[in-house]
Amino acid sequence: MGTPGCDACHFHSNRTATFCVTLSGTPYKRTILTPPRPGEPVTEDGAESDEEVGASQSEVVTIDDDSDEADNESDGQPYAEYNLGRTCQMRSEICHELHHYLYNLAHAVEIHLETLDYESIEGKYREEVTPDDLVDMLDTQGDIDRLFQQFKDTISRAKSGFTS
Repeated sequence: MGTPGCDACHFHSNRTATFCVTLSGTPYKRTILTPPRPGEPVTEDGAESDEEVGASQSEVVTIDDDSDEADNESDGQPYAEYNLGRTCQMRSEICHELHHYLYNLAHAVEIHLETLDYESIEGKYREEVTPDDLVDMLDTQGDIDRLFQQFKDTISRAKSGFTS
């Protein structure tokens, strides 16, 4: 049925939150967009130890430690749950998508690069292909335009979601 109030905005405490949003997943390093190696030490603030990586490159995406639910675990992964109203739930989806945009973009580009036909580059072996060659190939196949259009669509949804 729902719970009283919204955990995000605390606005309209006399209304019922009808959505339960769960944040979970494997943490990853935002600076290099990869998950930490198994057994890699992560400090309480979500950063690797300074001995392994410089302080400016040590941010790991984790669940907000201020959450009441941050101590929950499912399959060994921490998670947090928030009861939200309809508007905050929609906004949380958009914010979540934008927060992880670079990670998802890097993953999409990696998939596209794995499917490229490297033999189509005249007279070059795979080891000789430059980043400019890869960008040209992605552009020729329309991948760059498609990814940019997806980004523009996300920004458009974000604008409309926050002006409602």
